[in-house]
This record gives sequence, structure tokens and C-alpha cells, in this order.
Amino acid sequence: MKQFLYLIICIVILSLGSLFVLKKPNGQPWLNLSDFYNHQSVTQKVTNFKDTVVNKTNSLLTQESNLLNSGEDPTIYKWQDEQGVWHYSDEKVENAKAWKKPENLTIIPAIQPIDKNEYKRVKPSGNNENETLVPPQSNKIKDLINNANNVQNIMDNRTKNIDEQLKQIQ
Repeated sequence: MKQFLYLIICIVILSLGSLFVLKKPNGQPWLNLSDFYNHQSVTQKVTNFKDTVVNKTNSLLTQESNLLNSGEDPTIYKWQDEQGVWHYSDEKVENAKAWKKPENLTIIPAIQPIDKNEYKRVKPSGNNENETLVPPQSNKIKDLINNANNVQNIMDNRTKNIDEQLKQIQ
């Protein structure tokens, strides 16, 4: 047990000592003696930290306001189809009204559909001579459909929550 303790202590001492020898990518060692006896007072360190945080926060707020004022946020249109389903798009559609996006909403672009040229032509067995188009990776279609249904449920719930929040705002 004593030997194990000595081994652990030696490993800790070697690992700490190696930080004085090993170099960062910029060529400086990971630890210096000056790291342990910095003459700067605690209040000066706190003041410097506070100034850094305030400056970075101000720069982020300035960038945010510049983005908002530049009009880079896309206009989203909202409309309801004949079945009563609400749709949202960045393209203007007939009877669509401009919709103000809530601040906490993330816009994710839609996935492009698979090109028809990627489908394989398969001749079924039997007397039927018609070829069938089989999408690529057809063995994963069930998983894809389940995932799509799960995403649709999530998006439906999110749409309901957004509509409820908009009603509370108005």
C-alpha cells in the first residue's frame, strides 16, 4: 500500500513538473513561476475581468443590433391550406400574411428531396413487365418514415406553442 501511495505521489509530481517543461502550440510553457506570484492585486484582477466582460458584451450587443438593423432576418409568411394545416415559408404564397418571428425561434432550412435519377429501376419477378423505381437505401425507409413522423410531431407541438405565445403577446 505504501509503494502504491509513493507511486501516485511521484506521478502527480512528475505531471505537475512536466507542465513547466512542455510547450503550448505558441511555444510558451503551460506553467511559469510568474503564474504563482503575480504582483497584480485581487481588486485589479477583478476590475480587469469586469472590463473584459463588459467590452465583449457591448461588442456582441452591437453586432446583434447591426444584424437587426441591416434587415438580414428573412420575412416569414404564414398561411392555412384547405385542410386547415398552417404552413410557414420564406416564399410569398397566395393568401399568405407576413409573420413576425419570435426572438427565441431558430429557422432551419428544409432538406432537399432526393433526385429521381438516384432511384434504381427494378423489374419485379412474375408476369408483370413494368419496372418499378426503388429509392436509394430502401432498407432504411421505415426508419426514415418513423424519424419523419417524430419530427413532424415535434414541429406540430412547436407550432402550437409559438401560436399560443403570439396570442399572449397580441
